[in-house]
Order: sequence, then C-alpha cells, then structure tokens
Amino acid sequence: MNLKLRRHFQAIKYGWMDAKKIAAQNNANRFAVYLDILKYYRQYDLWSYHYRIENLWILPEDQKTEIAQRVGALFKKRDEYVQYKYDERKFLHKYASMKYETSPRLMKKRAEAYRKRYDIDETVILQYGLILMTEHYTIGELKVGKSCLLGRNVDIDYTGGLEICDNVSIMDGVKILTHAHDSFNINSDNDYLPFSNYAFRTPLKIGRNTSIGSRAIIMPGVGEIGENVMISAGAIVKEKVPSNCIVAGNPAKVIAKIPKGLKRVYETGIIPEIKHADNSHKRALKVEQLDKKSGVTVN
Repeated sequence: MNLKLRRHFQAIKYGWMDAKKIAAQNNANRFAVYLDILKYYRQYDLWSYHYRIENLWILPEDQKTEIAQRVGALFKKRDEYVQYKYDERKFLHKYASMKYETSPRLMKKRAEAYRKRYDIDETVILQYGLILMTEHYTIGELKVGKSCLLGRNVDIDYTGGLEICDNVSIMDGVKILTHAHDSFNINSDNDYLPFSNYAFRTPLKIGRNTSIGSRAIIMPGVGEIGENVMISAGAIVKEKVPSNCIVAGNPAKVIAKIPKGLKRVYETGIIPEIKHADNSHKRALKVEQLDKKSGVTVN
C-alpha cells in the first residue's frame, strides 16, 4: 500500500476516534466533529491528532484555516521524506544483498540500479553491501565523481550532504557520517533537520585522489578531507584533514606529508608506456617517470 492511501485509511480510522474525544470534551456531536476533521484533512492534509491537540473545533473559521494550512504543510512535507525513506530502504533491501554476487549479469544489474538511483558515473566501481542512506526523513545530497571505488560493506550517511570528488577509493567497511545529534541543544544556531530531535547537518567533501582504508570511520563535523590524502585502515577521523598527507590513529592525526608533485601510478600516465614492458624494465620506467614528474627521488 502506498503512503497516500495509507494516510487516507488512517484519517478515517483515527479521525473517528479523535472525534469521540473532542465531542466528549466539548459536549458536541461526534459525527459533526468527524466530518469537520475529514474536511480539514482533505483540504490541508491536517491529521486528526493535530486537529484535536490544537482544539480546532472551538476556534473561529479563519483561525482554524491558518493553523490547518501551517501544520498541514509541515506534515505534507514530512510525508515526502517518509516516502523517500521507504523507497530507499526498499531499494537497499533488494540490491545490497549478496544474491547479486552470484553472476556477472546480476552484478551488472546491481551496479546499473545504484547508478540510476544515485546518479553515479559508469566509471565508478560499486561492490556489494553498499549502504547509501539518509536519516531524519531528509532527502540529502550525494555527489560521486568519476573513477571512484565504493568497496564492500561501505556505509555512507549523506543526510547532511556528501561530495566525493574524482579518483577517490573508499575501501571495505568504511563508515561515513554527515549528521550529528545535539541532545542538550547547546549549538542552538545549527541547521536542525526536520523531525530531528536536535540532529543537524555536517556536510562533508572528500577531495580528489584520496584513499580511505578499510574500517576507517569519518565522524560528523570533519567538513573536508583534502586532495591526495591516505587515511589508514581503522582510523577514526574527527577533524578536517589537509591535502597531501597520510593520517592514522584514533583520533586520526597526520603522520606523514606527501610531496605535492608525487602522484600515484594511475595518475602519472605511465601505464600505457609500461603496459607491454617486461618485468625487468617496469620498475625502472616507473622510477624514471615519477622522478621526472614529481622532482622526488624514488628509491
């Protein structure tokens, strides 16, 4: 049953129950109250529960209409989130399972489904167990660049918005979070999410040519991971990461710098030149071209 039809049945069922309570409190005719509840549900998507707690039955018509429009619009928007959430969970329940690993045809079908739903480029490698989801009934924004890898059992929360630039590798079991909870309402200026109980967005951008090792966790509030970054396996990243560095640990810290000119093999353009070279010459060709491009001596 789709959500809209479900809401119709709920309005009929709970409207009659709420009409009984309102009629008892105001010494009114239950059927008349029920018809009024259905009227405001039909016109403004106002739920019977809110009709009752706002005590609309005893208010003047203009005041009833103003409240119904305001509250009804809020919950109409909520239902858009709910429908998106249901569709997303249904999608993940189907395509994140291992059954799509049983043949090349099914693997291709799974990849095509992810690319269509999340607008992902065909150069991106998508492995099984990939979870891409939002929370708090929010339709988050997800951008994935070209030539990326999203590995096995990667769990990405893009509630607050996530941008993954080109050539990013996210290895097996990585978890990325883009929203946080402010249970004590300390950060009152934050952009709180709808129906959130003090959850707020923490957008994240992952720069080009970055590699995130297996089982690493990117916590809310990081904001940005720079370009040419290597995040070690198991690292817990809690703050912004500068470009051209290696980070590791809990909490993750910069443990080494990567020279700006030094590029990984797939970025150097040397692959076509060494593709047909024999093994004895491949290492020499790599070293020679990396020396030339980066100015750094490779031993």
